[in-house]
Amino acid sequence: MIDRWTEARSDLGVDVVGPLTIKISEALSVHADILVRNFGGPKGTIGVVDDTPLRPFIKEIWEAGYGVSEFGPPNEKLPYDRAATVSCLQDWGWSGPPEYAPNWLEEKHDWGPNWDEPDQD
Repeated sequence: MIDRWTEARSDLGVDVVGPLTIKISEALSVHADILVRNFGGPKGTIGVVDDTPLRPFIKEIWEAGYGVSEFGPPNEKLPYDRAATVSCLQDWGWSGPPEYAPNWLEEKHDWGPNWDEPDQD
């Protein structure tokens, strides 16, 4: 997973670090496969392969200023996909200083006709 986000950092200028441990509170530290700063929560989005260990602490993590996103097991055969990455970041939303929001946040992508709507035959 970090390899694709390293490519996103090079391609899009996204501030990505990881893997790392993030101190949420005096009593809670969590493992993050990646941390994407300036997207999602005010302190960024914690990306993990499996969010099961974080679920009991989601409210505390959110209150500490982080978003959480589960990516599932990495498939190293899949190459970096710029459009999918931009779409993901657009969904999380820019949380950094407004004057530094990247221009590519405005990109539109054609995912095909009504890809998220049921067939209307």
